[in-house]
Amino acid sequence: MEEGESGHRAGVPLAVVYNLSLFPGKGLAVFVLSVLPGGGVGLEVKFLRVQNSCRVSIFSIHQYWLRGHEYMPLSFHPQQGMVLICDFTTGFKAPEMVKRRPVVVVSPRPRRNTQLCIVVPLSTTPPSPVEPHHHCLVPTSLPGSLAARQTWAKCDMLVTVSLDRLDRVKMGRDRATGKRLYASGTVTSEDFRAIQKAILAALGLNRLTGRV
Repeated sequence: MEEGESGHRAGVPLAVVYNLSLFPGKGLAVFVLSVLPGGGVGLEVKFLRVQNSCRVSIFSIHQYWLRGHEYMPLSFHPQQGMVLICDFTTGFKAPEMVKRRPVVVVSPRPRRNTQLCIVVPLSTTPPSPVEPHHHCLVPTSLPGSLAARQTWAKCDMLVTVSLDRLDRVKMGRDRATGKRLYASGTVTSEDFRAIQKAILAALGLNRLTGRV
């Protein structure tokens, strides 16, 4: 990561200010002051949708920035098939997923307001042996650098997570503005159907796979 003239790493926030005023239709304003790649200082405004878990959301954001990451939990409910990054570093224990890794959202958008969704973790470690609950994704299903490595859906690790754990896949920065770029793609329809079948296999519902 580049450093500005002040010695601070570019992109790592210098300060985070919470504006406790609510903006109609947008939510809670979060002001981020950070060093740009060229050495200047940029001010970015992000909006956090206010939910019942708003206090937890603010805490999780602050903790990630303290660790040197630019992280913002999702302010929208992801669509089915979307590839995101999930933080499994807190509240999980091995052999559960215990680090940040890509996931595929498998639950549909809910009719009612909820801060939860169901995801399948992805891994570049080939399963041994390959079981019916594993599926190897095609590169076109994966955004950015994720497409460079063979990636497996570990459908036996299906899990319900809070949107606070999820972030979009980072794609680097705009050279002109220093603004973070994100990907928001979905897996191919063929891969998604294969993941659904692998989930059924993981749940012992193989007899239903012909209906997917």
